[in-house]
Amino acid sequence: MNIVVFVGSFLGMIGLTSYVVFRVGQTVGLLKGTGALVAGVLMILLPLFLVLTMALGRSQWSPVTQYFYVPGAVWLPYLLYLFIASVIVGILYFVSIKFSLGIPVKEIALGMFIVVTALIGYGLWNARNPQIITYEIDSAKLAKDWSGKTIVLVADTHLGVVWREKFMSKVVRLINQQKADLVLLPGDIIDGPVFPYEKGLAPLGDINSTFGVVFTPGNHEGYSNDQQKFYSAISNVTTVLIDKTLDINNTHIVGLDYRAQETEEQFLARLKLSGFTDDMPSIVMLHDPKNSHFLQDTGVTLTVSGHTHCGQFWPVSAIVKSMYKEYTHGVVEKNGNFHITTCGAGTAMSPVRIGTTPEIVVIKIK
Repeated sequence: MNIVVFVGSFLGMIGLTSYVVFRVGQTVGLLKGTGALVAGVLMILLPLFLVLTMALGRSQWSPVTQYFYVPGAVWLPYLLYLFIASVIVGILYFVSIKFSLGIPVKEIALGMFIVVTALIGYGLWNARNPQIITYEIDSAKLAKDWSGKTIVLVADTHLGVVWREKFMSKVVRLINQQKADLVLLPGDIIDGPVFPYEKGLAPLGDINSTFGVVFTPGNHEGYSNDQQKFYSAISNVTTVLIDKTLDINNTHIVGLDYRAQETEEQFLARLKLSGFTDDMPSIVMLHDPKNSHFLQDTGVTLTVSGHTHCGQFWPVSAIVKSMYKEYTHGVVEKNGNFHITTCGAGTAMSPVRIGTTPEIVVIKIK
């Protein structure tokens, strides 16, 4: 889609949603005078801040960008929930007028505004505190060489404008507490906008694990306008696998690059070209889990993915669940082969999580 059309459609949708919220607020008497003026100005400026900082961030880094990007990014879920609340309030207002019920619509609207604000505050806090999620995998294929060992899975940190070196250091501390034998990073370690890669990614060099740290890219790595600097920096602190296989502990560790569109034949051909064979146990990193069922059918012992974010916040989470179904999050077993999707440690676009949990996944092999 043409970028101008996309941005125009995005701003148009935001504008329409903002208009509904604003008009309902005015109609019930919640927005008036100076309050209405301030609300109207913010509804115009915040989406513009988001779009402009995203555009500028693709080519140049500035710490000032964060102060304009974050308010615009937080505004997206805030506006979504305000819109839902406005629809409810609008219906109550219509019913109250139509049937002369005297419903205290203004007070209800104020209550909903307070609830939405509190919900967004919780979502901001929740997104900053990744939890440790542990899965036990009972795999006869992996048991010989991996029994009693620990694999840590971390995806979607989205380092960049919002999540920076401090957050990555926090993630690394949590990883090291798990005493990992192997750490897997299946993509979206960065968000896309350029930043000082060497400094931001440096904490990854502090990870302690028996067999090292392996990274394969996701879709957001492709959004960077300075690929050379990024891959130079990430290669200093991890082993990078892009459609390649590395043998660790008598097991194929395969990293498959992100592809937006690909047939089953093309996908499986790429797997074979990576060096994968079915004569030994295998662990495949695949950022987007949409093709994971092909890998399980092919005999891949364990596939790990991220990408879904579990939708980050409702109702997006319901949409993502309808798309990815059982591969949205957690463990899927088929014919003795396993797949794990993580919700991710960070966030994309908006630094808010409501109804989903940022996580670091610990995989224990029985």
